[in-house]
Amino acid sequence: MDLARARRDIFRAEKALADCVVREHEIMVNLSKHQSDISKKKLDKADTGLGLQEQSNRHISVILD
Repeated sequence: MDLARARRDIFRAEKALADCVVREHEIMVNLSKHQSDISKKKLDKADTGLGLQEQSNRHISVILD
């Protein structure tokens, strides 16, 4: 009977560990998504900045007859 209880305790501990690992992976996925969103926003901002910079470097010349 003691052996059966010990095995049960081991299985419960293994399940608790597996649950923790799954939760850790879920958190890491959420963190990766968040970091990806931040990187995308930075890239979009940089692209917008480049577009504005290209426009501001253009000069208009007026030739009068």
